[in-house]
Amino acid sequence: MLLSIPSTLTLALALLTKTSTTAPTPFPDTLVEAGSKHTLYLVTCLYNALNQGTYSYYTAAAYYSNGPHDSAPTLNPDAFTTISYPYQEWEGRNYTARLATYYTMTSRIDAAAASGKKGDIAGSATVDTEQFACFVDGETSVVVRNGLGGQQAACTAEYYCPSIQVS
Repeated sequence: MLLSIPSTLTLALALLTKTSTTAPTPFPDTLVEAGSKHTLYLVTCLYNALNQGTYSYYTAAAYYSNGPHDSAPTLNPDAFTTISYPYQEWEGRNYTARLATYYTMTSRIDAAAASGKKGDIAGSATVDTEQFACFVDGETSVVVRNGLGGQQAACTAEYYCPSIQVS
């Protein structure tokens, strides 16, 4: 008895027909929630020395443990640190710094990232062992308040770095 083996073309057509008539299955909510909400912004900040009209720029990092906030501007990160004072560009440099007293942050932004458009991949970062992918931003405002509620720093996110860690 000879068994008939379908050709590759026949199998491909059968699969295409089956998949094209089947409704897509939505992802379970647990898959969406499996990723880390940790977010890092690599920012340039403007400092007004004691509101005396003396302005200077510096480079800093803002860390949010529960993701970016919907409010504009994005307020009070969970950890904030100055990377370089006075300002130095992010592009083509590797930085390592302490965020608060308990995180070590590193960033690596490609030298060509400065010419990228919002949303373009720019480099990577880590906070301790957690990995982040960095994208060109240039628009998001980050405001850091002092203990009395006054504005300590007004910053612009040069790069937005969401965690790529999954649970």
